[in-house]
Amino acid sequence: MIAYALFATSRKVIVGPDTTIALLAGSVIAPLAMGDPARATALAATLALMAGRCSCWRPPRTRQRRDMLSTPVLVGYAAGAALVLVGTQLPVLMGVALPRDPFFYRVYDALQALPHAHWPTLALGVALLAFVLVLSRVAPRAPAALLACIAPCSLRSPSSAGARRRPPAAAARGFPAPALPSLALADLQSLAPVPSRSLS
Repeated sequence: MIAYALFATSRKVIVGPDTTIALLAGSVIAPLAMGDPARATALAATLALMAGRCSCWRPPRTRQRRDMLSTPVLVGYAAGAALVLVGTQLPVLMGVALPRDPFFYRVYDALQALPHAHWPTLALGVALLAFVLVLSRVAPRAPAALLACIAPCSLRSPSSAGARRRPPAAAARGFPAPALPSLALADLQSLAPVPSRSLS
């Protein structure tokens, strides 16, 4: 992240996870990983290094290809990614399982499963969404989404109030040692077109 902030060509840089890029990267990584979490991690790390290299030291013609994309295309892609993310969060918001993945099928299944929803979870989710929307209008500079994330963390159920807290197993082992991902040349060739597509 420090190298990206120092060498990127833009003065305004967002250094963190991006939903649209995550969907694009996940669609490529998932078939190559074949269900192996360690392989998926190596592929994601390699793709991040390749994309960072293209972002910081891309050739001049890359920007020309990127500028050829019209605003409606970019807005449409971002809107489609937002709908996909909304669909993935509906089961969590309602506390029920929704079997079908396509967005409109999932919305239909959510409406059908509404009588079986977990109402405390749904009420909390809707209240937090209303809080974010209202605070964004009343105080645009306030970090509404961050406050909405912090608020539920301060709530504790009576059963968990006296529970003994233990660190996760991963935290108990400490931080992993830094290492470069180890992949075959065929994997690198499969990942190579992805940064160019995301930049162009």
